[in-house]
Amino acid sequence: FGPTSVDRLGALRRTVYVDAIDDGATSDLIAIPPMAVRLVEFVTSAVAEGALVGFYDDQKMRIFGCIIGSGLPIQPITLAKEIAFFTITNRTGTRASYRLGFELSL
Repeated sequence: FGPTSVDRLGALRRTVYVDAIDDGATSDLIAIPPMAVRLVEFVTSAVAEGALVGFYDDQKMRIFGCIIGSGLPIQPITLAKEIAFFTITNRTGTRASYRLGFELSL
């Protein structure tokens, strides 16, 4: 037996879970998964409003932010190579947890 090649039907993903952020609170800086090139999924336990997601470089300087609504599919957000961290500011009116899916590039 030797090395084999398997064709992938879909992109590789890494999921990051952020649990129990109080309304109006912002998470600590969370590392972007290594080799992540796009944010492709954003799911929250809340049913109203949304969240402000901030993206930061390795010096912890904010590069940009965007508001993502609850329960809505998102357009993929391409991540520049400089982006190393993100935060989530909960704007749902209640305590919420989040699941973010990142597409990886090998």
